[in-house]
Amino acid sequence: MSARRSTGARSAKRQRQISDAAAKLFRAKGYANTSMQDLADEVGILKPSLYYHIHSKEDLLYEIFAEIHEDVQNIITEIEARDDLDDAAKLRLWARLHVRHAITHQEKIAVFFQEVGSLSPERMAPIMVMRQAYERFVLSLIQSEQLRGEIDPALDAKQLSLLAFGVLNWMHTWYQPRGAAGDERLADLCADFIVGGLQSLATQGEKRLAP
Repeated sequence: MSARRSTGARSAKRQRQISDAAAKLFRAKGYANTSMQDLADEVGILKPSLYYHIHSKEDLLYEIFAEIHEDVQNIITEIEARDDLDDAAKLRLWARLHVRHAITHQEKIAVFFQEVGSLSPERMAPIMVMRQAYERFVLSLIQSEQLRGEIDPALDAKQLSLLAFGVLNWMHTWYQPRGAAGDERLADLCADFIVGGLQSLATQGEKRLAP
């Protein structure tokens, strides 16, 4: 490994350490109450050294928000590549991947919902673009299932998508590590709960239309 590549790898590792430490402190103390000295102490470096890796505390908050939303863009890409799956299976896969993402990024997702109003509007704008694209993707899967009659087409698809997100987005408030096998069972349970619940609404629609 060249000296330049080695230095780059160390810098990236340190950057991730700082980002992880920031997420931990922002969640525990709040963004406004966390100082740059707190961050330096948590990472174990001198405060001036911290500025070698970041320019401001807001940069860290932005990086946390961007990281989790760039990852959900990868979820969209992964699902869209599965031409072998129908929309019901894609909806189930989405729920499983969303749960895995929530488990992997529990600390940072908690910071997002806790500090969503702390980022400047200018820096929040690209985050919202990614977030809205993710929400539209899930909405499109639900709408496709409504067209197939698997979900009651009389219901508001937007409300259903928000309901699905509402069930999964707050995992950071109650999730406890269960080990790899336990986490996979949890992902399956959430997928069954979301998809099974939405599909049961087709039956409800039929009941309302019955004479």
